Amino acid sequence: MNKMIIPKVKPAHIIMNRLAIILKEERVSNRQLAEALDYEPTTVSKWATNTIQPPLSTFFVLP
Repeated sequence: MNKMIIPKVKPAHIIMNRLAIILKEERVSNRQLAEALDYEPTTVSKWATNTIQPPLSTFFVLP
């Protein structure tokens, strides 16, 4: 009887968050972005960690 061997290693998932990358590249803190957009810093933090997604309309008001 042939037995199928299934690897027990989970595939590595790379989850990128473009907002977090841009904030780091531009040296802008979550707090600074939150103040510019009139949001709470915790909300921006959730955006940067993919906990929640920001409304698209939010980014049309960026200077």
